[in-house]
Amino acid sequence: MADDVTPAPEPPAGTPKHARGLIKKAYEETVSTTEKLIVTARKTVYAGPLGESEIDDPFLTALSGKCGSARDLMGQAVDKSTDKTGATVDETRNVRVRIV
Repeated sequence: MADDVTPAPEPPAGTPKHARGLIKKAYEETVSTTEKLIVTARKTVYAGPLGESEIDDPFLTALSGKCGSARDLMGQAVDKSTDKTGATVDETRNVRVRIV
């Protein structure tokens, strides 16, 4: 009967592995792209056309502040997740020491 067992299929060669991060890469890229756009929008060449659409320096300053806030929140999320993981590891070590 052991001869009838079919082995599990191998994953295709070249299949990329996805790195897992604490923060979605798309969120980080969105903030980075927005910051680059702010730098570009502040150039004097674009001041006239963007000013007509109410995208002026106060708007860009406020948007830049929101990017900073987003980066702060991402940092806090990473810190809290890291702290939680560390606490779980410490608790697991303490339980194992008590049991032994």
